[in-house]
Amino acid sequence: MTMNYLKNGVTESCVDKNPSLNEIVNGVPFSKKYFYIVHLLDRVLFGEQNQRIQELLTAAILQDEILELHIFNEEKEFFVARNDDGLVAYEPLVHGTFNCKSKNKRVITRNYVIEKANQEKANQEKKYKRLVVKEYVDYDEENHLAYVEKTALYKLEGDEYGNK
Repeated sequence: MTMNYLKNGVTESCVDKNPSLNEIVNGVPFSKKYFYIVHLLDRVLFGEQNQRIQELLTAAILQDEILELHIFNEEKEFFVARNDDGLVAYEPLVHGTFNCKSKNKRVITRNYVIEKANQEKANQEKKYKRLVVKEYVDYDEENHLAYVEKTALYKLEGDEYGNK
């Protein structure tokens, strides 16, 4: 399989209609364990990489059930989305490598609470309380405006006591 990435959504390149999960993940290898959020036709699942989820995601790819798939960790985020004829893989967002135009760039970390009902629906082995997202902010010198240049998923966290 050839991985073709959309850069800022500009090209029309698509991933093969039925790529395997290994082909998707190996197209953009992670050096550490990754997290995932997957939007299937009938539910949303999230959690940490493990054998059970790899089997579930592989089956979902083969059965053409994936609407969106986010694979991410502290290194990068990889995003795959449904297109007319299959799945489209977007260019990975690598943390810390965004080339902001100004010297005033900032990184804002945001934490989004995962509601208990969503945790129960996902039926996860570990309970995650928050989704951590990094926003890379740049400043437009000409217009004197700050703007979010890129937003990337970073990690899932348990509660403040380390219980997941």
